[in-house]
Amino acid sequence: MWTYRCYDDGGTPNLWQRWYDSNPDFQGSHDSIFEMLEGRVNWGPPHTEFLDTENRIIEIRLTGKVKHRILGFYGDTRSEFIVLGTCFHKQKVYSPAGIRQTVIDRKNEIKRNQGRAITCARPK
Repeated sequence: MWTYRCYDDGGTPNLWQRWYDSNPDFQGSHDSIFEMLEGRVNWGPPHTEFLDTENRIIEIRLTGKVKHRILGFYGDTRSEFIVLGTCFHKQKVYSPAGIRQTVIDRKNEIKRNQGRAITCARPK
């Protein structure tokens, strides 16, 4: 069973839930892809790829006209995924600008202080 933590950006609810609540047109894609991934031990293509191989940042690729992504990394605990941010992209341009560096910085912050990643439930 997969568990989740989410980078604590100080907002309520957490950043993942806020993204989910503000994107009702993509909730079905989100739910079906996560349900499929949660049935696997190892996540992989076509719904997950490395955004940054050096820093082991994963992008979960939602389907739809707009290419939304949930970004994170595997935690130290088995079957744990830590959400660092959300974005969308068109071709090679990610939005918000600088999201790649933002999630790398957040991962490094979590590695220094585990309290920066709060336990969260997958939005449904």
